[in-house]
Amino acid sequence: VHDNSKLEEQKTLLQNVIDELPSLFVIKNYDGKFILANKGVAKLYNAPSPKSMIGRDDNDYVDIPKLAERFKQNARDIMDKGETTIVYEDSYDAINGEKRSLMAIKKPFINQSGEKNILIIANDITDIKRTEENLRQYEKILSVSRDYLAFVGREGVYKAVNDTYLKSLGISREQIIGKPFREIVGEEHYKRHIENVFNQALQGINSSYQTWYHNSKIGKMFIEANYYPYI
Repeated sequence: VHDNSKLEEQKTLLQNVIDELPSLFVIKNYDGKFILANKGVAKLYNAPSPKSMIGRDDNDYVDIPKLAERFKQNARDIMDKGETTIVYEDSYDAINGEKRSLMAIKKPFINQSGEKNILIIANDITDIKRTEENLRQYEKILSVSRDYLAFVGREGVYKAVNDTYLKSLGISREQIIGKPFREIVGEEHYKRHIENVFNQALQGINSSYQTWYHNSKIGKMFIEANYYPYI
């Protein structure tokens, strides 16, 4: 009795810990049955509780049989291979049927009984993918303009630019996206002309400046730069 009570305490502690994880946490056996799950998984699958999922599989929650079977087969393949794998896959919110995008780390292991199991820790990256898609759409719109256009984040890093902007600097998109703004335009030019107007834009104020700008690849040119806050 004493040993059983200790075991229950440990199981309760473990469940409480994984329930607090921001990630989806699942352990399945080779047949695809849930052995352990946290609240995030129960919410995604619209299950009453993590405990209610034990012994069930994806077919009990996913309305698309082919998708449920794909999840199970993917897990079996990883368990047979015996190597930790990172996968990007689609899931569906069982509450509203919305398609979600997940990045999952899947780690196979052998339990104490010698049976194949798999631990899955997944993060919902739907909003990130939507943001990336929006940026790609913005770039398409930007590219048709003859003005020098760029989106710069609050942290001062390039998010998107158009082709005209790239030509003005004589560099490729790969060389600029994700790079610090002040690094590309030059520290001296940034401190003298840009820093104040950039900070004003961050505060929601339209700002601008005019000056001569020298670029080693395309020479000297006179520019009028306008900075607009964008939320």
